Amino acid sequence: MNRTIAGYFTIIIGFLLSIHLQGSNRNFENHNQNLSGDSVGNMTQAIIFKNECHPILLADTTMRLDVKPWKIGGNGALNFSQGYLSYWAEGGESSISGITIFGMFANYKTEKWKWENTLVAKYGLLKSGENKLRKNEDKFEISTKYGRKAYHNFYYSIGASLKSQMDKGYEFPNDSVIVSDFMSPGYILSSIGMDYKPTDNWSVLMSPLTSKITIMRDTSINELKYGLEEGETLKKEMGAFIKTIYQVDVTEDITIENELDFFTNYHDRPENIDVNWEVKISMKVNDHIKTTINTHLVYDDNIQLPIERTRISEAGGAPETYMGKTKKIQFKEMLSVGVSYKF
Repeated sequence: MNRTIAGYFTIIIGFLLSIHLQGSNRNFENHNQNLSGDSVGNMTQAIIFKNECHPILLADTTMRLDVKPWKIGGNGALNFSQGYLSYWAEGGESSISGITIFGMFANYKTEKWKWENTLVAKYGLLKSGENKLRKNEDKFEISTKYGRKAYHNFYYSIGASLKSQMDKGYEFPNDSVIVSDFMSPGYILSSIGMDYKPTDNWSVLMSPLTSKITIMRDTSINELKYGLEEGETLKKEMGAFIKTIYQVDVTEDITIENELDFFTNYHDRPENIDVNWEVKISMKVNDHIKTTINTHLVYDDNIQLPIERTRISEAGGAPETYMGKTKKIQFKEMLSVGVSYKF
């Protein structure tokens, strides 16, 4: 399975590189043709007035060196939140949590081409009262998107992403039942479509042709919970995908980042749309200390969540409770203060 995933991404990256190299070769050939198209008289002038020709070539070389199509950078953060109670009459318990965040990007952009690559990793732990240490944040996502300019701010685009978690997750309070692990589940999306990108802070990807693959690497985890059939380790879906990313600077020290995804399966209840919406609000105290508010809303029509239900037996008597399953909107919110660094 791991070799299959690695091979999958190798093919995609190789395809994108080949497109980029072909575009570079065309530009080089065009440049050579322009040079070869000079008249004999011009060539003669270049030979006779040797000292005047060199500055022109030198200026051209300098101009090319000033162009920097690649932008590479990243950020890291360590955030904390804490609460302490001592003999509190109204009840409650002390808690402390910490989250580590790491992100990197490598973006290539010219007049006609753009290639965006990102990696995001988050991991957090929570200690509440006498309970065991447990995770409260776990995300690993790597994505790539390649586009050629079509018209104004529109680009023909092809992209792929891999999303999973890095550590085991448990069904608390029963911490003996594992409900997730690395690539269990894991999601691979591959899309072809049109990307609208008017600014560096706003983009909308519209893909009428998208492949979504759900992977269950650990067969001991209940695959039915994530929409797979019993005994199934791989689920393939074909549908439409829309992804929008928008960042706005409210003030010099307050930034809001939005990332909203929609996916619908052409072959299975296309009217039920999967939604993934993340919002991050950053409030800068100084260059290295920030307060952040993160919200994450998820609705996946394939995910079945446990819910406590009540029923009365046919023989009558007292009602009894049992654990059923249902589809719900998942929501998570976190507020934290920490140190951050950009590079």
